[in-house]
Amino acid sequence: FPGAGGLFLQVFHPPDGDNPPELIDYVTADTTDPVSLRFPVSQGQTYLISHGYLAGANLRFMEIAWTVSEAEPVRLRFAILPTIRAVTRGETSTFLMSVVNPANSNEPATNCHPSVVFDYWATDPQTNGVIGQPNPLFDIPVGAVRTFVIAKTFYSVQSDRTVWPRIICDGVMARRILNFNAAEAIVRDYPLPDIVAIAATLDNNGIVQSAPGQWTAFSVAALNLGVSGELTVSPYNWDANRQSNPGRGIDLEICETDAITGTYTSPRQSELTILMARGQIRTFTIFARDQGNNPIALAPAERRIRVNFNIPFGGALGRTSVAYQTRE
Repeated sequence: FPGAGGLFLQVFHPPDGDNPPELIDYVTADTTDPVSLRFPVSQGQTYLISHGYLAGANLRFMEIAWTVSEAEPVRLRFAILPTIRAVTRGETSTFLMSVVNPANSNEPATNCHPSVVFDYWATDPQTNGVIGQPNPLFDIPVGAVRTFVIAKTFYSVQSDRTVWPRIICDGVMARRILNFNAAEAIVRDYPLPDIVAIAATLDNNGIVQSAPGQWTAFSVAALNLGVSGELTVSPYNWDANRQSNPGRGIDLEICETDAITGTYTSPRQSELTILMARGQIRTFTIFARDQGNNPIALAPAERRIRVNFNIPFGGALGRTSVAYQTRE
């Protein structure tokens, strides 16, 4: 979100039972020019449109109009890590971003750039070292990946902010999936633990598989870039409506491990409470067992196992996740 106010326009799926409205897409702008937002629609579906002014904007007349057009090609894919950063107001936070032009796309993507207001630099995918000047236009050949570090300074603590760039190229866009390839910035007036976590699976493909009734495992490593603090580390089932689903087909347990030897240093349990110092690295093993009730199909954007690092009586300050499916 721009720091000095302006227009915003948001589109939601309506509430479903106890689930709140789900954000589909949004756009913000510090301009008096018309602002447009393209989003896919399906026959018979209802959509909620929210519009207004960000704090500090000059109030003016607003009018909304809409048209229906053919869908813009959505061929590219992208991801952002870490999925949560804790940042003190006025400071800059960074995220890593990868953009993929799949091998089956048949044509290169040209003159690409993110549309959200932040700075970005190309990086070496092997070292994450910065390459070249900031904010470049870039091309992506068929089957290639481009990697970046993105940076944004947050000036408001009114709400936590979603970091969710729109990748636009000549005639093509990258697919955006809220809760999947978006990140959150937890902005406060005071410093917090800032946990950067990453998961590794047995096949190194980001997917955990388990046969009915059998346990499997994956590992998590976490680094605290913020202040020291007490954290609760807990795995849970997650689906696309942002609801945890305890007991929905998977049993989950966690234990802490020695970062050097990999041996267990705590009992297996549903969650752990730890004191994590600034600059400290902690490692964990998460165990998953398919309950065998119903086979769980692979749907990486819709069903995952998440591992949260929560502060007491507060939200997550770190998170990583893996996809899950039942193995026959």
